[in-house]
Amino acid sequence: QTCGLACALPSVAALSRMLLASGVTRIARPGEMTDSYGGAPHDGVYALQQLTRRVSVDGPATLAQVGSFAELESLPAPVLPAGMPILSKAGFQALGVQPDSQPGLVVRSGGSSGQTVYSRFRWPDYHRQMQVTAHGLVAAGLEPATDRVMNLFAAGYMYGSFISFWTILEQLGATQLPMAMVPEYELIAEQIIAHKVNAVIGMTPHLLGLMQSQGERLREAGCLRKLFFGGESLSAAQREFLQRDCGIELVRSVAYGSNDAGPMGYQCGHCEGSVHHLFSSPQQLEIVHADEDRPVAGTEVGRLLLSSRARAWPSVQRYEIGDLGRWVPGPCGCGRADPRFELAGRTGDVFKAGTPQLNHAEFVRLVSQGFGYAGPLQIHLSPDGSNTRMSVWLDESLQCEPPQVVDYLVANYGELQAIDAYGLAATLHVERRPIADFERVKASGKYRHVCDHRVAAVPSASARA
Repeated sequence: QTCGLACALPSVAALSRMLLASGVTRIARPGEMTDSYGGAPHDGVYALQQLTRRVSVDGPATLAQVGSFAELESLPAPVLPAGMPILSKAGFQALGVQPDSQPGLVVRSGGSSGQTVYSRFRWPDYHRQMQVTAHGLVAAGLEPATDRVMNLFAAGYMYGSFISFWTILEQLGATQLPMAMVPEYELIAEQIIAHKVNAVIGMTPHLLGLMQSQGERLREAGCLRKLFFGGESLSAAQREFLQRDCGIELVRSVAYGSNDAGPMGYQCGHCEGSVHHLFSSPQQLEIVHADEDRPVAGTEVGRLLLSSRARAWPSVQRYEIGDLGRWVPGPCGCGRADPRFELAGRTGDVFKAGTPQLNHAEFVRLVSQGFGYAGPLQIHLSPDGSNTRMSVWLDESLQCEPPQVVDYLVANYGELQAIDAYGLAATLHVERRPIADFERVKASGKYRHVCDHRVAAVPSASARA
């Protein structure tokens, strides 16, 4: 009836299933097999006993951060029909053209590209995906029983992040303070201190703005210890700023997801930088080459394609989410079987300026590495006669002169060296700008990474005529 089980975390799910299937009714930690409680499954008689069987699994302490055995077991990849095309943003939008065809939730997105996309979820699909995301948030380090969480995600404009995490925190039974993404940083800090909030969740730019404005005050108050960010990755310098200057002990992704595709990835205690585990239960992930529909080899960077396992309507298969990434090989130290991948920026972050391909993420990495810069970085491309002017905007927290940054970028980014080596039609500039000058997407608060003004400068066909 009772079995004492001692094993490593990756084996808990498989061994527990085998023991329960063989007739064991109670699995306990060795040394605690005689402990019990009223109603514990063992040898008592209960109503409907002949029709039901009560079981329990008390695993190692690390099992408390595992929301489902599915995280510990590899799922077989569904077989997609041969020749199935990649689903574009336009194709995705066409999936749910009838607003009243299915009851459920309608949200809008456009945070990264600025192009509005509407997404529809049936209520059962929505709640299943929120439950899975809740498991991921616990894996990232949220403790529902003790954490006091302020929800700083964007609300209104039919945006989905605030209401999604409202549902997630409600399912977890966590204490939630629904502040939303308001711009009054001083008010937010007052409420964090007054209610002894120890964890905040929200969009990366808004959280950084809050900590740059109120970080010293919050550190002195000593209550805020966890920060879960979403929407954009953090640079090494930004993480260091949050931990060293603001006293944040745990900085981790709240989840990798989007309003259109739903939850896609989560972090555990072993995931560094932009590495995530795949939510294998609701999603299948492919990584294909940038220019053709074939899988990447090894750890090459490619386009991310998502196919939903948990969405009855609309059926989303091979959807190009607009992000770049690579597989992270090998098992994770946390013991989970969900595969890992590393985000490498948006497809729109890769651009040419009369140069080889350049990536916004590499500019961020280099400026963070070379100068400890923790602010936003925005690239503006504009015509300059027959050349392209490439202006890298940094905010006023930059602690050196812009020409120093130009020299460092050219010295450490091989593709930029080609500008002088081959006399390419591009010029590189670094500008220090007030934070208010940076272009943002209104609904999400995200900074645009690359602003291409060259298209707007091309005269129309009628004007040329």
